[in-house]
Amino acid sequence: MNLNDLLDQSAAANSGALAFVSQNSSITYGELRRAVLETAGGFAKRGVGPGHCVAIIHRNSQDFVIAYLALNRLGAIGVPINFMIQKAEELAYMLKDCGAVGVVSQKEFLKGVRAAVALAPTVKTLWVTDVPDSELKKGEEWFSRLRQFGDSFPARTVSESDVAAILYTSGTTGSPKGVMLTHRNLVTNADAAIKVMRLKKSDVGLCILPMFHSFAWTGCVLVPLRLGTKAVISPAITPAKPWLKLMASHGVTLFAAVPQLYAVLAKEVTGLKGLVMRYWFFRKVRLAISGAAPLSPTVQKAFEKALGVPIVEGYGLTETSPVATINVPSARRRGSVGPAVQGVQLKII
Repeated sequence: MNLNDLLDQSAAANSGALAFVSQNSSITYGELRRAVLETAGGFAKRGVGPGHCVAIIHRNSQDFVIAYLALNRLGAIGVPINFMIQKAEELAYMLKDCGAVGVVSQKEFLKGVRAAVALAPTVKTLWVTDVPDSELKKGEEWFSRLRQFGDSFPARTVSESDVAAILYTSGTTGSPKGVMLTHRNLVTNADAAIKVMRLKKSDVGLCILPMFHSFAWTGCVLVPLRLGTKAVISPAITPAKPWLKLMASHGVTLFAAVPQLYAVLAKEVTGLKGLVMRYWFFRKVRLAISGAAPLSPTVQKAFEKALGVPIVEGYGLTETSPVATINVPSARRRGSVGPAVQGVQLKII
């Protein structure tokens, strides 16, 4: 199975159900698939094809998901890049390294992205999601304009072994390196996470972690898509008030975060404020997932006591799409990241 099959199956089974909701918008599974097909048609008209890389430098949004999946539809490759990278030279390095033919971004990051694109001769087009054509420069286009071409594009045979995404490492020991993840890597990892955590079609996820990170993309985007359930999207972790309100109004049951956020919540949730958090914002949450860094047993204990929600800790890395191990919900051990998930072999050396 590839990511195109995943979307097609979920859309066929849940066409009228909500796929993603955010503070100001929502989209059903049927609408999501249509937007993906039409955007793929636009990309194809602009010369994007199999094996071509297009970078995505964007906060969490429906447009992020649509761009990524539209590229996959063509057999092209999405390259999500950390939008917090400020230096044009660093961005340009990644654009040149993968040979990106385009970039999808937003107004907030235009200054830095434009500077990077000027240093990357392979980039032909910069698509901007929240700026109309009248305000853009030569070689730039309003992202929504891509959908004007409809869903007509050359039939592509996309194999599960084809590269779906390239994610760049932080480059702490040298230049950032592009990790190539196939359709099969991503789909099977989502399936493994669903199985080991016993997730349900009735679950509602929350995506506050950045989608450019593999933890958020697999755990907060692909897992809900695979289940055919709803996911709540927030563009950022701060401020917290907007996503807390969305949690309450949409009945979020799955909460994914990093240890730093659990530490903040454990410290801040006291007294009356703690009661409001526990019995209103977190009232439907049945499971919290932690990853990306070690979770302190002290923080875990404090969070679980304050909010009454168990935390399941996992371990992974970009190269494993990213989940490698999960502390199984039915047999959790504090301080452990659990056994390997299905399809993963471990060796301790």
